[in-house]
Amino acid sequence: MIRQLFCAALIPLLAAACSTALGSPGDAQPRYDGLYRTTQASVFLNQPIWTYIRFYPDGEVIEASTSGTPETMHGWFNRKGGNLPHGKVSIKGNHISFSTRMLQVTMDFSGEIQGGKLHLDSFGHYGGHRETNDYEFIEWQDEQ
Repeated sequence: MIRQLFCAALIPLLAAACSTALGSPGDAQPRYDGLYRTTQASVFLNQPIWTYIRFYPDGEVIEASTSGTPETMHGWFNRKGGNLPHGKVSIKGNHISFSTRMLQVTMDFSGEIQGGKLHLDSFGHYGGHRETNDYEFIEWQDEQ
């Protein structure tokens, strides 16, 4: 009887916690079977630099900026090594927000899920850099 009461009280609390982090059933969701890439590259030392974002079903997100293509990212663009900026995502309706952190560097992202694309504003706490980018979805599976 006590266990039934405990479970009955705990289930709504767990559901509320999950809906806060991962959104409610009617909320837009990012795709988990690939990655998102900025639609326009930045240029650094005459090299195009793309920002990539990858979401996981448990609410974790990783992010990296690189001159690499999706084909060159197999084996390292995942959360296994723990050496990429990462954080937890929050979704309400079609609004998405998350912060990624690695060492002492934090990046805040906030914007909208628009079908298969993301429209995100970002802010880097280290240098105070702000920008707005559109991200396109690319189907991609890590080989590991």
